[in-house]
Amino acid sequence: MKKRLIILLCLFVVAINTGCVRNTGFYRDVETVKIGEKSNVQINNDVVSLSIKEGTLTNNSVTAILKNSSNNTIIYDDTYELEIKKDGSWYKIDVELLFNEPIWNLDSGASKELEFNWEKSYGDLDIGTYRIIKAISLEKTDDVYEEFYVGFEFTIN
Repeated sequence: MKKRLIILLCLFVVAINTGCVRNTGFYRDVETVKIGEKSNVQINNDVVSLSIKEGTLTNNSVTAILKNSSNNTIIYDDTYELEIKKDGSWYKIDVELLFNEPIWNLDSGASKELEFNWEKSYGDLDIGTYRIIKAISLEKTDDVYEEFYVGFEFTIN
């Protein structure tokens, strides 16, 4: 009986210690997230838009619809930024972001669902108002592109 109790106690200690280990080199530490500089990004959803797909928002991800209503092809990649609204102004969130950088085309009149999962970069978001911003390049003439930002606001309750 005493031997079983010791074995159970050892298993309990191992289980507790295993649950407390975390890889701080991969996941961000919630306590070190800092609000960065004020953002000067202007969102322009006139000819290309980015909007939330209804029912997909959580505190660590969202699915969005990128829609190209322009007369030309657009180019985009996987990068995006998340900003937070404080006292009526937008601020960058200081984190190190790493993305794959394939380049994607979206033809005139086409739409594409985009998955944004910020759990490993920004972590679970606290209550607040946020926005996702994404750079888009619009082909004006052969090999001449105009870059602008699309995005949307959302609230975590």
